[in-house]
Amino acid sequence: MWHELPNRAERLGGQVHLNTEVVRLRQKGSLIQSICVKNEKGMTEIPGTDFISAMPLGELIPRLDPPPPGEVVEAAKKLRYRAIVLVCLILDREKLFPDQWIYVHSPKTKVGRIQNFKNWSPDMVPDPTKTSLGMEYFCSEGDEIWSTSDAQLLELALSDLSGMGQPSCPLEGLIFRQAKAYPVYDAGYHEHLDVIHRFLSTIPNFRSVGRNGMHRYNNQDHSMLTAILAAKNLLGEDHNLWSVNTAPSDDEKSS
Repeated sequence: MWHELPNRAERLGGQVHLNTEVVRLRQKGSLIQSICVKNEKGMTEIPGTDFISAMPLGELIPRLDPPPPGEVVEAAKKLRYRAIVLVCLILDREKLFPDQWIYVHSPKTKVGRIQNFKNWSPDMVPDPTKTSLGMEYFCSEGDEIWSTSDAQLLELALSDLSGMGQPSCPLEGLIFRQAKAYPVYDAGYHEHLDVIHRFLSTIPNFRSVGRNGMHRYNNQDHSMLTAILAAKNLLGEDHNLWSVNTAPSDDEKSS
């Protein structure tokens, strides 16, 4: 899906820029006028009429030019996140266990969740005689797990798997580090989020979507739905993106 989406966008005349960082959003009056982006070719300014962002709010607010009011800047600084390190093991085993994923609560291991990708769909594992597992380690940027070397993480994942009685037979291992994977719901997050939400609602041509764009720990389908509804709003519809949550809404039923 992630490959097909940019392909369709480009066939319809759109442009997709990978490995490109948004470093500034220029605002004039109440509207965003352009974004400044940086990649291996240097800095470029791209004008636009409407903007949709899935950027973490803690990173979005400091990139606004001119800066928002001080209370908004401070609220963004106080939003917190958890990260995840995914150790993907390719194992020389056709089957291991029937579950799609398993949450691990044993104090003897550090892994928090194990995904068995083949059990979601056989298309997720190209060789049906092999098994691919995602050993998920929940952490914070800069902590012990996040800073552990790739080689040590592979050893840890194999040790955790073996400790649960599962033979490993590894063929290959890959490490993926994802910062800001989970917005943190601490004691004050809702007040900080309200401050940011009120400010962003004063920019009529800007919409923030997704888990990080709304600092909401929602599911993937709800994250994508907020983006779909944001696009529909550009076409004249009027959906409240902040009403999308875990319970089915009228917007979801109609979509």
